[in-house]
Amino acid sequence: MLNVISALPAESDALVRHPGVNKIAFTGSTATGRKIAEAAAATLKHVSLELGGKAAALVLDDAPLPACPPGLDTGFFVAPTIITDVSLGSRVGQEEIFAPVMVVFTYTSEEEALQIVNDTEYGLNDAVYSADPDRALAIARRMQSGTVNINNGMFADPAIPFGGVKQSGYGQENGSEGLDIYFETHVIYLDAGPFQGMRRLKPVTGVQTSVEH
Repeated sequence: MLNVISALPAESDALVRHPGVNKIAFTGSTATGRKIAEAAAATLKHVSLELGGKAAALVLDDAPLPACPPGLDTGFFVAPTIITDVSLGSRVGQEEIFAPVMVVFTYTSEEEALQIVNDTEYGLNDAVYSADPDRALAIARRMQSGTVNINNGMFADPAIPFGGVKQSGYGQENGSEGLDIYFETHVIYLDAGPFQGMRRLKPVTGVQTSVEH
């Protein structure tokens, strides 16, 4: 059964705090995610959060240009815009922009490029473009992001977990990892007799089950 409840902040807060709710999954802003995590802490319920991101696309000097980001889509309210010559610490350099807007930074070395990519409080989904798969993989391993795509845009597979790090949230969607947070581990030890020092007189059999929320 699936129930969809559309509610304002007050009703949503009551739902998050309700002791009858065992799991909260939220996709939205980091500010709202923090409030949900705080409210859910009162009942120690499981929470998974997919929050904001900056989605850096690192184009290396040997990148196959046809595979690079195709550009900006047509906007309904804002014309496609490319922003350059801004500081990394500026608001447009740090925050996700929900518009056809691209912020471009230049770099002179791989280390500087990685510093630019990682110098943000977010880490949801990044990409790296290079003609050398080994070089791209080495760079991808150092990018502080929950997901890194090599030579393609955002790609999602229901069998592969997806989630953020840092202020982009915690917990996973998809894959077996996405299901784990909906279960509790329930361990039962069968009667195995007394202990004598550090040696068990009879072996202990462990039974592990899962209890679905």
